[in-house]
Amino acid sequence: MKNISLESFHLRDHLTLVIIIISLMTSCTNKENCSRDLKINNEETIVLQQPGASIVWPISGSIYNSIDPRYIANTHGFTFSVHSEGERMITQKTFELIPGGGSLTLESGIGSSNATYLKSWNYYINDKLMPYYSRTLVTTLMPQAFEEVKFVKNDSLKMVLVSDATLSDTIGQGVAAIKIYTRNFIPNEISKDLIIYTLNNTVITQKIFEALNPVFIKSLQRSTNKTDLASYENKGVKEVVKIELFTLKETLSSFTADGGNSVLLIDNIELPLETEKMFRKDYFKEIKYISPGDEGSSIYEQKYPGKKNFIVISL
Repeated sequence: MKNISLESFHLRDHLTLVIIIISLMTSCTNKENCSRDLKINNEETIVLQQPGASIVWPISGSIYNSIDPRYIANTHGFTFSVHSEGERMITQKTFELIPGGGSLTLESGIGSSNATYLKSWNYYINDKLMPYYSRTLVTTLMPQAFEEVKFVKNDSLKMVLVSDATLSDTIGQGVAAIKIYTRNFIPNEISKDLIIYTLNNTVITQKIFEALNPVFIKSLQRSTNKTDLASYENKGVKEVVKIELFTLKETLSSFTADGGNSVLLIDNIELPLETEKMFRKDYFKEIKYISPGDEGSSIYEQKYPGKKNFIVISL
């Protein structure tokens, strides 16, 4: 009898331990941002918190849902910010970003000598002007969430809203602007067999499209027009997405031109050499720099006569 009672005690103790562990795994305890659902409605308002500052930037749910999840710092859920407006208590969902684009910055043209800066122009997302730090959102958006991108040479506003911005008296029509319009989409329902992507008239894969840094997209157009689709032999294609990129000369404050002896291959598709700087590096699985005499260099030299150096990237 004593043995049976002892076994029953151990079994009961074991079950209690299991229940405690499960409770800890499923409970948020006292943490305000533990395991909350990160999904929001397109019509909802959410607030971008500027790192190291009390400044916040309200944006729509449709813009938030267009951000690449890998650049959202709140991996465990939203942080709830509560403040008073008179007698009202306002609760807002806030989040922070892990900016994409490497050292590329949109916020300011002033900083360390190691950083690379885009030339200043205004940014809009769904016709909402992105001022100051909120411009960082552009580097984190998913290209597949874009319905359209337009470049406007003369925006009606004269101010480029970066931290060192000043009103321009020399440009009567304003400054250049990029206008991005997002769409509702479900990533898992996008079929690479139904869409053709062209980058500066070169057919690319869906992977290459998704790895593009959005700040280098000058224009993006989606078309289901039969005339546009007829120019591609692929059966069952329902949409063509045409992307045009800026050149580095058009966008960067400084860059190094290629001497003409190099070739860039991304997933075995040849693209202009400067395109390498227009991708988000965290999408790269492998990058090889092949020079004359390296293993496998003769294969590339035969395929691309006159070229000596090769950058081979796998996504």
